[in-house]
Amino acid sequence: MGWIGTIIIGAAAGWIANNLMKKDAPGILSNALLGIAGAIMGSALLHNIGLYSKGGLIAELAVATIGAVLILYITRWIKR
Repeated sequence: MGWIGTIIIGAAAGWIANNLMKKDAPGILSNALLGIAGAIMGSALLHNIGLYSKGGLIAELAVATIGAVLILYITRWIKR
């Protein structure tokens, strides 16, 4: 998947994660960055425990969303 696809998946994953965690994001750019960071974190984490190997569009969206939710959870925990 190219850069544009990664940004679109990242934006969607960030938006989904923000809605799941009931957190307001300033905009689509922050959602995209959150989703891209979540994709990196989620794929590394799930790949290391043997649960993820590059999949299709839905798999990439799910992994990016899981990673983004983890990032939001960790940042909330640190801010407490």
